[in-house]
Amino acid sequence: MSLATTLSRWPRRKLLLVSGAVIIAVATVLSLGSRGTNAAPNLETAEVKQGDFIDTIAFRGEMKALRSVSIVAPSRAGDLQIVKLARNGSLVKEGDIVVQFDATKVQQTLLEKRTALRQAEAEIEKARATQRLATESIRTEQLQGSYDVERAKLDVSTREVISQYDLKKAEVALGDAQQRVREVDARVGATDAGAHADLAGLMHKRDKAKMDVDEAERNLKLLTVRAPVDGLFTVQTTWRGPGQEAEYREGDKTWSGAIVAEIPDATRTYVLARVDETDRGRLAAKMSAVITSDSLPGVEIPAHLTAFSTLARPDYTSWPPPRNFDVMIDLDAPDTRLKPGMTTGVRVAIDTMPNAILIPTRALIQTDGQPVVYVVSSSGSVERRPVTVARRGQKDIAIAKGLQKGERVVVGESVRRLAAAEGGTR
Repeated sequence: MSLATTLSRWPRRKLLLVSGAVIIAVATVLSLGSRGTNAAPNLETAEVKQGDFIDTIAFRGEMKALRSVSIVAPSRAGDLQIVKLARNGSLVKEGDIVVQFDATKVQQTLLEKRTALRQAEAEIEKARATQRLATESIRTEQLQGSYDVERAKLDVSTREVISQYDLKKAEVALGDAQQRVREVDARVGATDAGAHADLAGLMHKRDKAKMDVDEAERNLKLLTVRAPVDGLFTVQTTWRGPGQEAEYREGDKTWSGAIVAEIPDATRTYVLARVDETDRGRLAAKMSAVITSDSLPGVEIPAHLTAFSTLARPDYTSWPPPRNFDVMIDLDAPDTRLKPGMTTGVRVAIDTMPNAILIPTRALIQTDGQPVVYVVSSSGSVERRPVTVARRGQKDIAIAKGLQKGERVVVGESVRRLAAAEGGTR
């Protein structure tokens, strides 16, 4: 079947659309693929520069202190709820109140223990009073017995003037009186021993109540936490649900031994960061780095890498969790503007090439396996030009051959549009 016959069977509208698309494609190739044609006015371009090529790895880190004092929730203080908390990042002095926990329950416990102590002391006083009464009563019986013995002896001593019957009666009375004295003396010992045993038990009860009061008072004092040293008060985070962590705030509950805040030594700090497995192989100790912070715009602080973790750890902030290495970065000189807890940017130079021809990475495209750029002439025409790459970085590419300083190259989405119009492949 001939092409004319086939086209005659197509609907008129479809034939017009296909013909228009073919005409546009041919015109685009002719206008952009040939040397010396005018470039589209909306192409994004960049100047080819000459300078030092520096390939860097950038990642985020956090300022840490080599030494810090932890503010820990007290133990054995029952339910812990924060009712007062010093402002995060504030400077505190030794002795300042930085955390106050709810003391309602501990105060109630202390009141109960003090009541129990007063009751125990009252029982001791009552026992001592009872013992004194018993002692006085026994002493009275002893005196009465001694009197009875002396009187019986007196009756016996008058044997010359009384009958034998009265003498026997007096002797029996004397024996009875002496027996009663012995019984009272024996009862005195038993009463004293029993009273001392009862008193010892009450005093043990009182001592335990005193210990409970002392413990409750200590727990009450622990609920008011004061700064042990001068420094920057740094509030820690608490778990609020799956994937949710936030700083402690007033009204939060916590548990015994939880680290609520830290007061780091701001004069001895370092940066702790995490890098993925790919970047770890390109980094080494003693490499120079630059530290930046959003709180210090335009400020770059020199530093150097010091140590890496031996093993990679999974990072569960994303899924599947990547495995990252910890890296420690020391500042070349202390800088008190960087406070512990600040988030920082870290930039490490891993490759350099002086006096290189540089273009943005967004200007280079692969066409048929060949690195290609689109060069815009002073007249506005666009030329596709193969180049030779010397170094590749995250932002810049060093060109060994194919470009000159001062030329302009197409970058970004404009490069892809030109390549698509030419039918090139990336």
